[in-house]
Amino acid sequence: MRIWSAALPCVLAASCGHARLTPEEVAAYIQKRGLCTPGHGSPAAPENGSLPPEVIQHIVRQRYAKFRDCYEEGLRRNGKLQGRVAVRFVIERDGTVEKVSSAGSDLPDPAVVQCTIEEYEVLGFPPPEGTGIITVV
Repeated sequence: MRIWSAALPCVLAASCGHARLTPEEVAAYIQKRGLCTPGHGSPAAPENGSLPPEVIQHIVRQRYAKFRDCYEEGLRRNGKLQGRVAVRFVIERDGTVEKVSSAGSDLPDPAVVQCTIEEYEVLGFPPPEGTGIITVV
């Protein structure tokens, strides 16, 4: 995901050992401590819908072991495999993920990129606030 530097406190708070918290608990923790305030950068571009960036990050990070499995499979084919996988996806009004695609990945193993995309397809989010969807890169 693209993370703007202004969102760094949000990212750090969402990744500091709170893996057993629900997204709602992470959001409450961060809001209570004033770590994310309106105007902080966001990895999501709302389209009349919104979710706190820390909630999106928390849910994506819960899937990191599966993303790593995709990469390690690629490493078995090419021990020097390196590069970046960038993914774009849409969080629909009901919290499901749709329209997952590569967003400028430069990893030279298309199977790893595809595997990663498929792992994003099974993510589930709370329904966005507002009336629309959210596109995340």
